[in-house]
Amino acid sequence: MKRRLAAQFVAQKLKAVETQIDQTLIAAGSLISALPDARERANLSAVVGQDALDLVAQATVILSQARGKFVEAHNALAATSRLIGVPVHAIGLGDKPILPMEEAPATSVIGQAA
Repeated sequence: MKRRLAAQFVAQKLKAVETQIDQTLIAAGSLISALPDARERANLSAVVGQDALDLVAQATVILSQARGKFVEAHNALAATSRLIGVPVHAIGLGDKPILPMEEAPATSVIGQAA
């Protein structure tokens, strides 16, 4: 029972981080689209704000990479849960298929649009 409660505690914390990082990525995407929109609305040259746009885009890539690390942690914690005898469905880590990163389908907005 203690293992299951501890696993549930960790699963809740992980879910909170996963939700927050997704919300941060959504906000970052919104900011990325707002920057050129604001520049056009102000009738400014394309060079205005390019450095800021580049920095926001770079930060968004880093956020995406961090999200990938949390996905890896999610998979590792699910494996640990099974190792200690706590089924992943009992703690909420089994609600999605667990795929190793190298086996996960490589999809992107660009790939879907092509």
